[in-house]
Amino acid sequence: MVYVALQVLLCLAICIATQSKNVNFLGIDIEPIISKLDFFALHDKIYTYQELKIIKNSGIDYLLAATCIFSAKETIFKAFFYYLQNKIDFNNFKLYKAYTRGNTIIMKFRLEKEYSTFRREVLVKAKIYKKHVITCLIN
Repeated sequence: MVYVALQVLLCLAICIATQSKNVNFLGIDIEPIISKLDFFALHDKIYTYQELKIIKNSGIDYLLAATCIFSAKETIFKAFFYYLQNKIDFNNFKLYKAYTRGNTIIMKFRLEKEYSTFRREVLVKAKIYKKHVITCLIN
């Protein structure tokens, strides 16, 4: 069983701790909720309309949804960078399911192409803290 602790301080520093010695991948990210201008600049480069729709169906507004997807993909990037180096493309991480559990947004991504040799899908959890999204992946 993996125990995850997100420690959020006034300076927005974060940390993850686990009691498990069987962690293969670890990624964490924090992003400010994006502006409308950034939303249009990032659309189709980082996330698709279909991905936004999946999270918006959970009752989350589009700016928060876009930030969650962006931060989740950054988290996946950080978790797998050591193994893939510069062969990472955000368009190869496809959000296919999202739901909320309490104050946590849970997102499931399918990994395509060369990533599927070691992992086909991952689960990223997000929490909102003030005007920021904090995401983590532990596997």
